[in-house]
Amino acid sequence: MRRALSAALSSVAFLCILAVGGVVAQEVGNVTGQVVDGTTGRPLVGAQVVVVGTNIGALTNENGRYLITRVPVGERQIRAIMIGFGQSVADVTVAAGGTAAANFQLSTVAIELEALVVSAATGREQRARELGSKVATIDMGQISPAKVASVSDILSGRSEGVILQDVNGTAGTSQRIRIRGANSISLSNEPLVYVDGALISSGFTGGGVGGQEVSRLNDLNPNDIESIEVIKGPAASALYGTAAANGVLLITTKRGRPGATQWTFFAEGAQSEDVTDYPMNYLSYQINDGTQPLFRDSDGRFNTAGYAYCSNIDAANGRCRQDGQLSFNTLMDSRTTPFTQGDRMRYGASVRGGNEMVRYFVSGQVEEETGVVAFNTQDKYNFRGNLDAALNDRTDLSISFGYTGGKLGLNNNDNSIFSPLINGLVGEAYYIPPSASRPNEVNDLNYGWGFNMTELENLVVYQDIDRYTTSANLRWRPMSWLSMNANGGLDLNAQHDYQTLQPGKLPIAESYANGYRQSERENQYLYSATVSSVATFQLTPQLLSNTTVGGQYSRSSRRSTLCYGSSLVPGTASCGTTAALFDVDEDFFEVKTVGGYAQQEVAWRDKVFFAAGLRGDDNSAFGADFGFVWYPSVSASWVIGEEAWFPELDWMSSLRLRSAWGTSGLRPDFRDAVTLYAPTTVAADGSDVPGVTLNSTGNDLLKPERSTELELGLDAAFLDDRLGLEFTFFNKESKDALISRRLPPSLGLTATVYDNLGGVRNRGTELMARANVIRTEKVDLNLGFTNTTLSNEVLDLGEGVEDIVLNRGLQRHKAGYPAGGFFQKEISYNDANGDGLLAINEVSVGTEDVFLGTPLPKWQRSIFMDLNLFGWITVSTLFEGRGGHVTGNETERFRCGARSNRGCEAVASPNATLQEQAAHIGARYYGSKALYIEKGDFWKWRELSVAFDMPQSVVNLVPRADGLRLTVAGRNLAVFTDYTGLDPETVEGGGDANFSQSEFNTQPPVRFFTIRFDYHF
Repeated sequence: MRRALSAALSSVAFLCILAVGGVVAQEVGNVTGQVVDGTTGRPLVGAQVVVVGTNIGALTNENGRYLITRVPVGERQIRAIMIGFGQSVADVTVAAGGTAAANFQLSTVAIELEALVVSAATGREQRARELGSKVATIDMGQISPAKVASVSDILSGRSEGVILQDVNGTAGTSQRIRIRGANSISLSNEPLVYVDGALISSGFTGGGVGGQEVSRLNDLNPNDIESIEVIKGPAASALYGTAAANGVLLITTKRGRPGATQWTFFAEGAQSEDVTDYPMNYLSYQINDGTQPLFRDSDGRFNTAGYAYCSNIDAANGRCRQDGQLSFNTLMDSRTTPFTQGDRMRYGASVRGGNEMVRYFVSGQVEEETGVVAFNTQDKYNFRGNLDAALNDRTDLSISFGYTGGKLGLNNNDNSIFSPLINGLVGEAYYIPPSASRPNEVNDLNYGWGFNMTELENLVVYQDIDRYTTSANLRWRPMSWLSMNANGGLDLNAQHDYQTLQPGKLPIAESYANGYRQSERENQYLYSATVSSVATFQLTPQLLSNTTVGGQYSRSSRRSTLCYGSSLVPGTASCGTTAALFDVDEDFFEVKTVGGYAQQEVAWRDKVFFAAGLRGDDNSAFGADFGFVWYPSVSASWVIGEEAWFPELDWMSSLRLRSAWGTSGLRPDFRDAVTLYAPTTVAADGSDVPGVTLNSTGNDLLKPERSTELELGLDAAFLDDRLGLEFTFFNKESKDALISRRLPPSLGLTATVYDNLGGVRNRGTELMARANVIRTEKVDLNLGFTNTTLSNEVLDLGEGVEDIVLNRGLQRHKAGYPAGGFFQKEISYNDANGDGLLAINEVSVGTEDVFLGTPLPKWQRSIFMDLNLFGWITVSTLFEGRGGHVTGNETERFRCGARSNRGCEAVASPNATLQEQAAHIGARYYGSKALYIEKGDFWKWRELSVAFDMPQSVVNLVPRADGLRLTVAGRNLAVFTDYTGLDPETVEGGGDANFSQSEFNTQPPVRFFTIRFDYHF
């Protein structure tokens, strides 16, 4: 490791020496001009203008003007670039001490070959045309902020190959991001995330509420984001090294621009509602004494003296008859529903401005949200300050700082008897009025486990967060051909999860009845540093060379302390005021990575590009006897449509071919490679003395999982750049996957040890199509479509390793099948007597488990539209769909199994279908959940927004205003599916979240309606 890192840093030092030695008097001049939209003539702000063959350039100001200083004299080519437009070049002659002029008119294009991608690994900016791999760019300037409340919302449906899982409706919780499938069986499948060049934590944290967790990615304020670049696989992320095999998200926040100071204020209000069609609870009964009331007068409960429960199974077996039925929907009846109308308020302000020497951006936001469960709350505060300064004509400094603070309150959900949802799903089949002793409260007897909302609101888990993210980037251009980049960052997250239950508030068991306090304080530190040098040489008039060398370091550490105690002193909230079951613990986590890399790129005629790179890493989580790991990569891009010999076709505007191959990795988790001992008490010499026992067996040879990817693609534009197509094929194989291997008992060690044994393959295609259907002065209509296909397969689990079972036995990892594939014994049934009711013996189950489907969607599609009318009305919408997979309806399985004589339709309604009855009998009496595994295909109307940019005549009525915008938006507007559960997109949180694909009493996504007002001056 030291030799490789030393070599990389020596290369950087060598280039420094060359630079310092070469800083001699050099004849230079200036280049200035303006960049405008070729269609409208309006100035383009933030366009990048560069001197080809050098590392110098400038950005345009609010008037579209730029100034590049210290340009070497002679014949020079100047290039103007901006996202959404095609590039333009101009030839100028630069005289010593003089100023040459170059003006540009840029035209919109369907394929953004000139979009700039900034590498967090190297610090280098590259145009999309230079890259052999696909990097998707999400421009926040094209997305109404009223439609999104989190970073996860931004990613949903906007990039092919990106899927969000664990979608739910609990305020403050988040989704898991999957890019091009799932690589690892045991490790995280989340991508790396960089913000302004600094590596940040995007992991999940939770306070023990039964399932749903909180993602630190959503600490970021969407209003501060300029763009998100999605680097999709090892072919593109090889230079990011260990931990980058799942892809990389590069988030760039807004920055200042030269020109007049621009202020923005906004106010936003949103309402959320639970629109799920929840199922009824049923009860069928037999009349034993017709003179008795159906309900007991004393408490309104079912009278089992004069009547008796009669389930479908009992009726089918002739043990009773179904004389009548009752049904009631606890979750949807206004008298008993735990749900209310949620709301969210957001207020914010920002200011940006500066000049060519100093630019700034400062913003702040306050957010308050109450979920559809009244005690699910979130208060959040965001602040950001970004500063860019030209220290001199060769050195630039950028500083970024972000802060997030807040408090989140989570109700129990998923696998918890204290979940409001689960209490309603197994509630009674009729309404029980409030009792005389509690006239102002809904009687808790309406709920399955006997807890009403007044009691459950005492059982909230809170999370306080104070997060500081800062980075600094120094760019030095000692010579026109050499630039050096140094970036350092710190992401500090101070988190406090706590819960206090006062005595007597939940009297069901001693530990609850007497109250308790639990608290965990955790500090997470993530340091990152990158240093690199880029040497650019115009070898010939047609051949350009870029050589990059550098090094990277990261250190992630976590320190936590926790306590628990029962029998709480009333009115207090401290572990120190508890009297029983006291427990305290302390934990730590630390992983370091150090790496070096080199990359050589050549560009021929600005049409053909080739790159080869190599990165080497060492990581503290590797086994002690494992050394350095190497990640090579190569890529090529050919803008073949610009070749002089390429046929000029009226229907084709441009064509590019690209390919890339590369490897990247995933490191083992902390302590996976280490043998650990646990403390214990040992009796010796008549007294207890401290001792240790073996807790886990380490593996000194443990190494990273490696993913290798081949990517092939093309980008094409048609019909005068009115239609653009981007197509990609990828084949990604992971080997050395971590598997928990069983050890022979004769070794005297623990039962298992981690080993690099497995392999997983993800293969598929990605298609993006954009069309400018109407382009007139008053109407501009753009349509888009994405389609992703995916085939996932476990190639190997290792010799002698049995199938790995997960998700309550529903799924397993099995070689030759998709990871997390669903396996159950098949169920068959026959209503022999034709009475519409199934007896237990009318259902049969197979003897062997069979494959029933994959948890990962085989296809993912989205359709989006943007319509602009008269220049001031904008309508945007987005539909998203997935399919080809299956999901476990564990909610219905649980409901039907909770009570033997009443509950779900399959148990207690004679109108239940035979398949519903067979599903219940198969699961309860034969142990097969096969009929609860359903097709998960769905389409969702994800977003709709209408924005009104007020005409200038209206803006002039408001003092100092430059612009006024009113936006109304909706999210999760409709779902189209044949799935019979609560929601096909919902996945139970917690557990084996890598591949678990089933809902288990999880709060479905809620519908949002938002209104927002923006004031610019």
